[in-house]
Amino acid sequence: MSTTTKSQKRARRRRRFGKVFPRPGGPKGAWLIQYPDPEGTKTASGRTRYLTKSVGSEAEGKALLGEIEKAVLLGQFVAPTNGTAPACNLTLMEAITEYLTAKRAEGKSENGIKRYGVSQRAIAMSPLADRRAADLSPRDIESYQAWRRQRKWLGVRKLGSTRKDPNQLVRVKGGAPSNASINRDIALVSAAINRLVRLGLLQKNPVGRIKRGKEPVRTRAILSKEECSRLIDGCADYFRPFALAALLTGQRPCELKALLWGDVSFGNQTITVYRPKVGVGDTIHMHSMLAAELQALKKRRGGADDHYVFLSSTGKPEFEYRWAWRSALRAAGLDRRKGLTFYSLRHTFATHYLERGAPADLQQILGHASYTTTARYVRAMSERARKGIEGLDVMGAGKLG
Repeated sequence: MSTTTKSQKRARRRRRFGKVFPRPGGPKGAWLIQYPDPEGTKTASGRTRYLTKSVGSEAEGKALLGEIEKAVLLGQFVAPTNGTAPACNLTLMEAITEYLTAKRAEGKSENGIKRYGVSQRAIAMSPLADRRAADLSPRDIESYQAWRRQRKWLGVRKLGSTRKDPNQLVRVKGGAPSNASINRDIALVSAAINRLVRLGLLQKNPVGRIKRGKEPVRTRAILSKEECSRLIDGCADYFRPFALAALLTGQRPCELKALLWGDVSFGNQTITVYRPKVGVGDTIHMHSMLAAELQALKKRRGGADDHYVFLSSTGKPEFEYRWAWRSALRAAGLDRRKGLTFYSLRHTFATHYLERGAPADLQQILGHASYTTTARYVRAMSERARKGIEGLDVMGAGKLG
């Protein structure tokens, strides 16, 4: 029998890029990261030279190490000179603009970029907009949180109340922003500064030490089978295939809107979807009811492989579903249901799918990059199962004893 030496065991392990550890003798919550010098310089004794940076938390340190490793592999890392970062004269808004530009270059979807719009406009109006990113401190970020909570914003609802007037602009008086809104602002600032740290233009990110506001857990509205039937029956003719596809595949609206006829295989009864959110593509099985609906749609309307499957009521590929969704809710008597959005069809699919088991398959079908996201549905199902079991009285448990 062959024996394995310690050196051979170490060789089999994946070599980690640096490490994260608490600052020796430092205050509680102070962490350091240490990683090998990308330029490959050596110490006087011939050992690998390591660079050290201060971070606010272990999670921030691990994320920063990943960003630095990525920058080194792409050849984008700028090593500090004599232990200090090069002069960075970018203002915070310039850093945010460069960050969003870099995200576009990486292939992030435009819809994902637009989500930063509210935070970007809020930061642009704040006292931090013209501050140098290198001068920001944790106290500045806390001051922004306080400033943001005092602002009363006017919300703009772009959707009209009738089908004939879909683009009516309605201004409504806004209240104090939620913790979730402020947290998104802070997350954008942190991401922009982390990019500068990754490129070696800054030494550390002051946002890592900021405590975020507590966000309430949203209730996921789930439709019963009877409610699903009523909803689909209440859909307009052009909207019905789109809603049915969301309900029977669990795909995101952006993924369905980008679906081409060439992505639909009636022979194999599959659909190939591209997921701009995670940058991958998947082929999933197509329910027989959905296959029949799409076959009827293609026969009625026609379309080449490079044509979009779902079109608006006027035949344009710019599919807008919000007005049709509200109309379908009213027709089904569900318009007063709290928390019911189009994404509820995705949640409904996941919940009913889990009732039949196979949570690992659900991650691939929904296109989650991490099983942690899928586990939210699993935990919800576990709670439903517990309540269901506790409610059973098949043996007259109340009379025992």
